[in-house]
This record gives sequence, C-alpha cells and structure tokens, in this order.
Amino acid sequence: GYNSVSVSEGRVYTMGNEDNTDTIYCLDANTGKEVWRYSYPCNADANGRPGTASSPTIDGKKVYTLSREGHLFCFDAASGKVIWTKIIRELGAKTPEWGFATSPLILDNMMIIDAGMAIALDKSTGNLVWKTRDYGESWGIKNQGGGYSSPVVFSLNGTKKLAVFNSSGLVILNPKTGQELMLHPWKTSYNINAATPVISGDRVFISSGYDVGSALVQVSGSKPVVVWESKNMRNHFASCVLWQGYLYGFDESQLKCLDWQNGNVKWDRKGLGKGSLMLADGKLIILGEGGDLVI
Repeated sequence: GYNSVSVSEGRVYTMGNEDNTDTIYCLDANTGKEVWRYSYPCNADANGRPGTASSPTIDGKKVYTLSREGHLFCFDAASGKVIWTKIIRELGAKTPEWGFATSPLILDNMMIIDAGMAIALDKSTGNLVWKTRDYGESWGIKNQGGGYSSPVVFSLNGTKKLAVFNSSGLVILNPKTGQELMLHPWKTSYNINAATPVISGDRVFISSGYDVGSALVQVSGSKPVVVWESKNMRNHFASCVLWQGYLYGFDESQLKCLDWQNGNVKWDRKGLGKGSLMLADGKLIILGEGGDLVI
C-alpha cells in the first residue's frame, strides 16, 4: 500500500492490499501484536500500481477508512466491529484514474471526504449530510473524480472553513452546508493535485508536480488573491510541512526549504527521490523513495 499509519491510545491502524483483498490492521503500538483485522474484496490495481492509498482516520472510539475503489467503513476502534459502511460511488462520486486516495476528515458530527465532489456524512450513521457539485465534470473532465489530496479545516475570523484541493483547483467551502465560498483554478497534467493544502492564518499553500509548481493564496476576501506563485516547490505526492515561517517538502525529487512569505529557496538537498516527511521536536523525519530513513 501507499497509505500511512495512524496511532491512538496505544494502537496502530493501517491498511494494505494483497490478491485483490483489502485488510485493515489494528496492532498494539508497543509490541506490534495484532489486535484485530478486517478484510474485504477490493481491486486495488490502479494502472499497475496496486495497493491502498488512503490512511485511516481515528476519532475517539471509532476508525474510518476508504479504499481505492470507494469502500468507506466506520469501525469500533477497540474491536474492529463494523458500525456502518458505504460505497461512495453510490453517492455520485467517480473513481479517479489512480483510485481514491483522500483520507477522511472528522469535523464536529461529520466525516468529510474529497472525491471530486466533497461529501459530508453523519459520522455516527453514515447518512448523507451534504455534497457539492462534481468539480471534475464542471471542467469537462470525464470520469476523473478527486485530485487525490485530503480536505483540511481551518478557522478564519472565528469561523470554520473547509479547503479542498481537487482536480479543478483550490475550493473553499462552508463546512456546515457545503456551500462554495471561492474557487482558485489550478490545472495540472493528468488532473493530479495530490498534496494536501498547508494553511496558516488566511493563506493557503497549494502545490502540484508535472512542472506546475506552487502558490500561496490569500482567502480572506470575497475572492482568492495570489500572494506568490513559483516552480520552486512541485509536490508530486507528499505534502509539505510548515514550521516557524518555512515550508519543507519535496520539489519533485529534491528536498527543499522555502520561505513561506515569498517562496524563495532557503536550502535544498538531493538524493532521496520522491520522499515524504513529517516534523517533530524541530527535526525533519524523512522517508526517501528508496527506503532511506533520515533525520
């Protein structure tokens, strides 16, 4: 699989696919011993790259997962019992070329995913709360679906907003109703916008590969305003992280540090391929494309 792991209350949750069967794993975080597993049939072969792509989301005593084909599950976190399940294609979402990769977002009583159309379900029952228009169809993109990134909630002037980065671009929504507040078009080859937006205050950072680049977009007014746009950071897969005024991420196959204010390069490093990273205790923890783990 291509997903990550999620940890809560001493348990590790992750997913994988073998022989066209998805399996959700719950392990003891201290020992690695299996607590429970749940399997179901799923054709995860997306253009010859099989495997799961969405990471589990934990909310209290529940775990939410999404498959490449759109199987959506809510599990009891301790036992693995299925609380509810949905097929998001039945809600009108189209499976994108590389399969669904968005991870569920929990906000208040809702579970929200970006599948080309943003969809909000009641997190306890799976019932539909709202859904947006299909942004792929609005651009004339047939059977495309989402752009592979995950939705992000943020606060602006004391009000919660929702940012989604789909195949049409950056969309800001009212999370209570799904109403579109603004759209900043962002066209990418193969309609792949995969990196999740990074947000600080009223500014949203978006980035894509295929030599498209990145932009910092101010979203506090009636329409989006581009603060800067640059090809210094082209996130193909993994998202950047922001720390103390600097962005850290992979510009295609090169690790870089950018100034948040202007997009200028602070430093760069080659040799890790298309890696991914996180930040903890003032250190970058990086997994390179070839399996190198670097701090």
